[in-house]
Amino acid sequence: MAIRAKQKLAYILHEVAIGGAELAFLSALPNLHHQFDLQVYVLGKVDPGLLEPYPPEIKRRIISYPYPSWMGLLIMPLVLRRIHQFRPDIVISSLWRSAMLASIYKKRQTRVQYFLFLHSSVYFHKPDRYFLKRAMKRADVILADSAASKKLALRDAPAQTPVEIVSMLINPSPATPPVHAFTPPYRILFAGRLHKVKNIPLAISAIAWLRKQGMDIVFDIYGRDNGEIHTIRERIQQEQMEAHIQLKGEINPNLKETLQQQYPFYLQLSHDEGMAMSVAEAMQAGAVCFVSPVGEIPAYAEDHVSAIFMKPDTPESWQQSLNTMMATLRNPETCRKVSQEAYRAFLEKPLYHESLINHLIHHTKSS
Repeated sequence: MAIRAKQKLAYILHEVAIGGAELAFLSALPNLHHQFDLQVYVLGKVDPGLLEPYPPEIKRRIISYPYPSWMGLLIMPLVLRRIHQFRPDIVISSLWRSAMLASIYKKRQTRVQYFLFLHSSVYFHKPDRYFLKRAMKRADVILADSAASKKLALRDAPAQTPVEIVSMLINPSPATPPVHAFTPPYRILFAGRLHKVKNIPLAISAIAWLRKQGMDIVFDIYGRDNGEIHTIRERIQQEQMEAHIQLKGEINPNLKETLQQQYPFYLQLSHDEGMAMSVAEAMQAGAVCFVSPVGEIPAYAEDHVSAIFMKPDTPESWQQSLNTMMATLRNPETCRKVSQEAYRAFLEKPLYHESLINHLIHHTKSS
């Protein structure tokens, strides 16, 4: 009996670096390699440290084009030629530049099954809007990292295009609930891109206000700079918080779980989000999360049950949020209850690689 050949899968993304979409991809890499004849096209740099855990046969599947983004149009014919030589059965694109490339390939090779992956509930700039909308018209299936991202697809994609939510959880929840000490000094974490959408200066001002109320708090900020680090440093200086708020740099993904277990509290006041993976991971670790209810967060967290929602929309709601945060920090029993519910929120949820591969198999079988 002949062995059926694996389907060929081309996965196109912007870079291999520390970020929610990229780390989710890396977590699925061994499973994708096992299930498919895989080729990965990276339209930017690859952090070699992130590939260290993988064997050579997987590393060989990754082709990188480490050129500046402004050279995208110049290298596009080269990348398209390589994809054409591979002759994939399935193409996945993640983020707008890869969507631009994948939609061109789909137009030329209509037989290919094109899966467009959305990672946000909003468009961040004009090229993002233009190329994602264009890709939606050509995609066979749209994958969304959250209900909020799915809502964007349902609004802008053709009505007949299937839209599926993919779980973005990378690691299973700990087997037993984490144990935290909800006592001073209150150790608060932020882990994510240092981007203006994360609204980190407001988080710094919140910590400054709480310290002025006599609360013993330290706030550690982890993440790579996405153009906001100077603004963040300026706000720390303005609030005179140099001794209490530290910029810690990027997190080694292999140490992230251990790091999160060291912080009983998490603070993130984003303007917009998709899945908000760092919030989900903090909840898995049993942290009490003070978060703005944007993106997918209200779908998996409940205010005053498994998280505390912060609402900076008006001066009145923001002051109320600060008062609530202070009252919560001062009540260890409330913290324990919220921590337990946060941990329970993700028990037995599917992981990224399971969810993604299930959708790929389902839709390619039915095509």
